[in-house]
Amino acid sequence: MFLSDQYDELSLREQDAARALKSALIGIFFCPLQLYTSFLILMVILADEPLQPRYFWYTVVASIVLALHIPIAAIAWFFIFNL
Repeated sequence: MFLSDQYDELSLREQDAARALKSALIGIFFCPLQLYTSFLILMVILADEPLQPRYFWYTVVASIVLALHIPIAAIAWFFIFNL
């Protein structure tokens, strides 16, 4: 079975959780992507579909990365642009 076949079997909520984790990690280096991460986390929280424990933890880790990234990015912005 190919990876794309496994991805198709996931619910939309689980796909969003996987995307949230990926975008949170990539967003460490590309800040605007964190807005997309926030949107995906919100979609996972509001969805009614079932969520496997693995994808629950993907969402938790993405939320933690996002929560840590925001203040670090704000401090870096302050020191770089002296606001």
